[in-house]
Amino acid sequence: MLTIVNQDKLTGTVLTTSTPNGTITWHVSGMGGSLHHYIIYLTRDDNGWERKVKLDRIHCPKQTGKQYKLECGNYKMYLYKSTMENINNFKNYLEYFI
Repeated sequence: MLTIVNQDKLTGTVLTTSTPNGTITWHVSGMGGSLHHYIIYLTRDDNGWERKVKLDRIHCPKQTGKQYKLECGNYKMYLYKSTMENINNFKNYLEYFI
């Protein structure tokens, strides 16, 4: 079973990205979980667009340690638990999807 310890710290977190037209601000509007994965909801502040990032635990026999996959649309990122333990590091990984 997958659990996120810092779920309360992550909800409401502000994410920003720079574009040629200026800075776009998103925030983590909520999280939904099931037995094997979480869905992290990202909402854009100016127009209400929403993206869903799936956090899933994966098992790879060639790797040691716990591995996780962040997925949004066609984009995927593979992470180790040690890189996700700090909430600021995890926030940086989420900014990749906006």
